[in-house]
Amino acid sequence: MTPPRILVGGPGELPPDRHPTGFYKQEVQAPCWLGPEGLDGDHHADRRVHGGPERAVNHYPAEHLPGWAHQFPVAAGRFVPGAFGENLSTEGWLETGVAVGDRFRLGAALIEVAQPRLPCWKVDRRFDVEGMARAMVETGRTGWLYRVIEPGTVEPGATLERCSVHPQRLTIDELWGLHREPRADRQRMALAAEMPELAAAWRERFRQRVAWLERQGRG
Repeated sequence: MTPPRILVGGPGELPPDRHPTGFYKQEVQAPCWLGPEGLDGDHHADRRVHGGPERAVNHYPAEHLPGWAHQFPVAAGRFVPGAFGENLSTEGWLETGVAVGDRFRLGAALIEVAQPRLPCWKVDRRFDVEGMARAMVETGRTGWLYRVIEPGTVEPGATLERCSVHPQRLTIDELWGLHREPRADRQRMALAAEMPELAAAWRERFRQRVAWLERQGRG
């Protein structure tokens, strides 16, 4: 696999109302430190829903870009690496093959898949396309987020190598299926609800869903 593009971004503004954002990323040109809160030089405007230890690194597959350009031709020129606010843009890793708890070595750092990315309204504003965030969720082409297990220096051209695979294999794609489908497998949802490697907000989401199904006598 080719090395990932490693991207960071400073404070920016989304048109038309100049809403603060950290969406705009540029590829790093020098070594940078990856710590528990993310890459040095990377900015998040609203830390209630972006950044932090459970969302330290944002990964988005470059394979999705041509499909989005075809689906939303009015914005085709905007679908480039970094456009989704990601810190890692790669080819070879997809939501169907990456699971929560999988660990990757990125340069000197060790990172762990923590949760799917949950796109917000700023995605629509970023591309000036209504329904973009909804389409990401409906297709499961959202990317995913990592926590940092071992901080370290990351250099341009650093490799991204999976060094351990979580045995329960709850992939990002499956988690979206469990989240979306009315008749999703209750046993798999219960597994997700108690999986310590899955970010707390997602565990709670599945706990509530399982509890509701139990009250309804379903599953």
